[in-house]
Amino acid sequence: MAHTIKISGLSDELLSRIDERWKGRHYADRSEYVRDLIRKDILGEVPSFSDGIRSLFGGLHDSAILSGLSDDEIAADVEEALSEVRLGRRRNSDQSAK
Repeated sequence: MAHTIKISGLSDELLSRIDERWKGRHYADRSEYVRDLIRKDILGEVPSFSDGIRSLFGGLHDSAILSGLSDDEIAADVEEALSEVRLGRRRNSDQSAK
């Protein structure tokens, strides 16, 4: 049995961003994407990579999304930052060994 839920109060900007997300993730349409979001939230399905990033970095992820960055761009930025931290640790370790 199918049900319809009417959602009011969505801005044009938010609706546009929802459309960008479902298209970027190869969903058939907006409804399929929203159903999947609800299913993941209610049934507690395994979080996606972006959900993990969101839980680790809290508002930083949401700010990045609002600024127009995709999940792939956010992941690349995080990976770059981690690489810089690792390089810094290796340099400190090498200097300490001397």
